[in-house]
Amino acid sequence: MKKVLIIEDEEKIRLSLKRILELSNFDVLVAPNGLKGTEIAKQILPDIILCDVMMPVLDGHQVLQMLKQNRSTATIPFVFLTAKSNRLNIREGMNLGADDYLTKPVKSKDLLTCIHTRLEQKALQHQHSQQQLTTLSTNIARSIPHELNTPLTGIIGFAEILSTMPDPTVQELSNEILASGERLLTTITKFLVYTELVELTIHPEKQNRIIKRASNLSASPLIEETAKRIATKLQRQDDLYLKLQPGDIITSPFFYEKLLEELIDNAFKFSDHGASVNISNYWERDQMILLIQDHGRGMKPEQISDVMAYNQFERAIYEQQGIGLGLVIARYIVELQGGNLQISSQPEVSTTVRVELPLELTLTESN
Repeated sequence: MKKVLIIEDEEKIRLSLKRILELSNFDVLVAPNGLKGTEIAKQILPDIILCDVMMPVLDGHQVLQMLKQNRSTATIPFVFLTAKSNRLNIREGMNLGADDYLTKPVKSKDLLTCIHTRLEQKALQHQHSQQQLTTLSTNIARSIPHELNTPLTGIIGFAEILSTMPDPTVQELSNEILASGERLLTTITKFLVYTELVELTIHPEKQNRIIKRASNLSASPLIEETAKRIATKLQRQDDLYLKLQPGDIITSPFFYEKLLEELIDNAFKFSDHGASVNISNYWERDQMILLIQDHGRGMKPEQISDVMAYNQFERAIYEQQGIGLGLVIARYIVELQGGNLQISSQPEVSTTVRVELPLELTLTESN
């Protein structure tokens, strides 16, 4: 229900407008003067404000100026109610940033038309702004990783050459450069995958990319191969426990491998050496169930909520390092293919990620 704030010092007019709007299913707030009106506006943040011009304490023009100076109220549609219909007064209000004006006495039809028009205009502006932000963020996320990839390839290549030099100091330094370069390359790759997934979500018509990549896969060998590769890289072969059942699924090999990499890497990353990482799968009706459990620090309910709400990856990286972007990528992959991802965790005990993947590729629009 949309909230309308009426700032009007004449009680009869105030109550009349209130009744009209309430009968039209608006949530109506009222204020008898400009000062009280600005207080309510800042506290409640209504969807639209109707404000008289001539009032005690603060007149309508002063109210508008104060609200425009406040970030939280600056974009709220503002309509003047005025008994003055001469062009000078109307122009003065519009110059201050008013969206519209209504001349008293106000007809019900004109009042409702004005409010609906301004609310629709605000919704369109918001939608346009969101589209612009999405386009900008997608373009940035698409271009920056590629720009970084080119010089990074050279850095890693030269570091590999230097690591073969006989000088121990040169070897040590080059190995550090190589490790840092590979870590950065992994991050860039995540950005690229994330960008593609977001684009597929925003533009469902492009999801045929996944269909073109799909093929019949033996699910368990890739799980085993990916898990052993990550465990070996981290020198944690003894912590890995596999219990896999054979079976086939139709999916995108690229996204399926990325899904496994993100989830298995996270399981090792957030559990100490010596703590087991258990990976198993089984078949249930028309889907494969994949379970990845680690015995580490776990996740708090609010952290799980952030991931499940597709929290912005910037926050995931900079405030919750390692538990955001990878899991968000995994969830995008699973849900784009018609599956489901669930996380259950007990802090300082264990975390289990349950993935349900359909045996056949079923594309769905993600949120």
